[in-house]
Order: sequence, then structure tokens, then C-alpha cells
Amino acid sequence: MAGRELLERFRPAAAPGAVARVAVPAEQPEDDEVSVVLAALDEAVQNLQAVREQAERTALELLATAEGEVRSIAADARVAAAAERAEAAARAVSAGEAAGQSLLEQSRARAEQIRGEAAQQRPEAVRRALAAIRDRLGLSPTADGSPPVADDPPTGGPR
Repeated sequence: MAGRELLERFRPAAAPGAVARVAVPAEQPEDDEVSVVLAALDEAVQNLQAVREQAERTALELLATAEGEVRSIAADARVAAAAERAEAAARAVSAGEAAGQSLLEQSRARAEQIRGEAAQQRPEAVRRALAAIRDRLGLSPTADGSPPVADDPPTGGPR
């Protein structure tokens, strides 16, 4: 009966004059028109409360649905992030393996180059080493640079 209380404030008062507490007597029967309006207001208030309660229920359902969706999205994001991390790790490992393979191939090529250079330099180094040994042993070098042929077989010691 909130509507009645509101209308009670606006009851007709007495004509201007001395200050007095004057109003329509409470025991006076209400007018039929006012009763219909007040009844409609009471019904509107009840309808408003029903709509408000339904809106609150709907809002709670929407919040629960949204929270479920948020949890689902977060779980999907965690799975996707784990998959992305695994994929990134696989790419990093693959790139590392490719870099390692490239470095290995470069190292092998450089080693082969060094072997080739050593093979080219070996005869000259052997010739110089033999010349140094002959010089140290007091042997005379041959004209073609080959070691001299000895008449006696080597005895294992210096001559």
C-alpha cells in the first residue's frame, strides 16, 4: 500500500486561516475513483517488484553464464599458450639443429681445406726436414734432393 501512503500526504486541508492541523477525517469513506487509482498503483508496485525480481534472477543467470564462459576461455587460452610454447620450443630446437648442422658442415669444409693445404705443404716440409737432418749428420745432399744411396745397410745408429 505504498501508493496510499504517498497520496495520504496530499489530503485536502482547510481553507486559509489560523494554523491548525486540519485534514479530511480518517473515518470518512474514500471516493470510488481514488480507490480505483490506489488499487491500480498497488498492482503496479507488485508488478514492478515482480519485474525487479525477474531482472535480478536474469542478471544472476547471465553472470553465472559469463563466469562459465570466462573460465572456458581462460582454460582454452592456457591450452593454446602451452601449445604455442611447445611449438616455439620446437622451432628453437629446429633452428639450433640447423645452425649446428651448418657449423658442422663449415667445420668439415675448413678441415678438408686444411688437410689439402697440409698435403700440398708436406713434400716441401719433408724435404726441408731431411735436408736439416742431413746437414746435422754431415751427409751431402743429392742433386735431385733425394737421400743418398748408401752401400752399407743402415745399422740403426748414426754414421
